[in-house]
Amino acid sequence: MDPMEREAVVAALEANLRHIERIVARTDEIAAIARSAPGRWSPLETLEHLAVVERGVHKAITQAAGSGPTELRTRQHDALIIGLATFPRKVKAPEPVTPSGRFGPIGETLQVFRERRTITLDLARALDVAWDSHHSPHPIFGPLDIGQWLLLAATHGERHALQMSEG
Repeated sequence: MDPMEREAVVAALEANLRHIERIVARTDEIAAIARSAPGRWSPLETLEHLAVVERGVHKAITQAAGSGPTELRTRQHDALIIGLATFPRKVKAPEPVTPSGRFGPIGETLQVFRERRTITLDLARALDVAWDSHHSPHPIFGPLDIGQWLLLAATHGERHALQMSEG
């Protein structure tokens, strides 16, 4: 991945973090646990989900970076990952990333997410391998390269930031 792409991915991750921080700043504890409709997650539950997924992103990136480069190219997933922020269909989250109240109130959950996003940003800035040559499997999309994993963290975060904004 060339430096401009790296800069764009880092910018997307940072912008998503700021967006989520702004949403949480205007969300009190009552609004944080309110669900906009039956079967929907509250903003707190959504933020917890993002924090849990972020840790999985770290594991996938670390696994990919630690494996040898391959000739596999997964550019066919790029448009899907980019479009994920506005993907209209609801997708059922796998059980391990379903909210369960593990981090406490919204402020504490934001802190966990912020710490994990900082690790993601550090990985994006520091990984010195060809991002498109190192892959790790995603449970839905199949193999993704490091750049795709990083961009997925940002677009997945943006998708859920929009849900948090809705209530």
